[in-house]
Order: sequence, then structure tokens, then C-alpha cells
Amino acid sequence: MPTPTLSMEIGKLMASVALLQQQLMEIKQQVDTLNTNLKREFVLRSEIAPIKNLIGIIVATTGTALVMALLNLILK
Repeated sequence: MPTPTLSMEIGKLMASVALLQQQLMEIKQQVDTLNTNLKREFVLRSEIAPIKNLIGIIVATTGTALVMALLNLILK
């Protein structure tokens, strides 16, 4: 049979475990909320990505055209 001190320590341990479980649930809820926000942000970024790629292509094409025009002027 457990001694009163052992019973008290087991009670404290069980209370600590219950508190940890509650804290873990709160952390899980916060992580779920953060994941939801990140998914929204990722969708927005993925929607912007094609526009960014298009701007990059325009810049590269413009740069190439300028270089070709300069080469034509220099070589002629």
C-alpha cells in the first residue's frame, strides 16, 4: 500500500501530466491556426508567381533587345 507521501507525489505527477496535456492541446490549436494562415499566404504567393515570371521574361527580352541594338550600332 502506498504511503501518504507517495500518494501525494503521484497526485502531483498526475496533475502535472494533465497540465502538460492541456498545454499541448493549446499549442496544437495554435499550430493549426498558423498552418491555416500559411496556406492562405502560400496560395497568394503561388498566384503571384506567374506574374513574377512574366516580368522576368519581359526584363530578359528587353535586355537582350538592347544588347542586340547596341551590337548592331557598334558593328555597323
